Amino acid sequence: MKTTEEYHPIDCDLHDYLEIACMYHYWLRIELTDGTCFDAKALTTCTTVEKEEFLVVGQSENQ
Repeated sequence: MKTTEEYHPIDCDLHDYLEIACMYHYWLRIELTDGTCFDAKALTTCTTVEKEEFLVVGQSENQ
C-alpha cells in the first residue's frame, strides 16, 4: 500500500522497543503525522521488498 508520505526509517533503539511491544502485544498510543491519535495493540513488524519496515497494529471494534 503506497501513501503520499515518504518513508523515513526510525532509530534502531526505537525499533528494538517496538519489537518488545510486539512480543507482549502492548497497547500503544500512536500519533499520526496529521496529529490524530489512537490506541492500538502492537502485533508485529513487516518488511517490504524495498527493505522498508512497518509496525502492524490492531484495534478493538469498540474504539
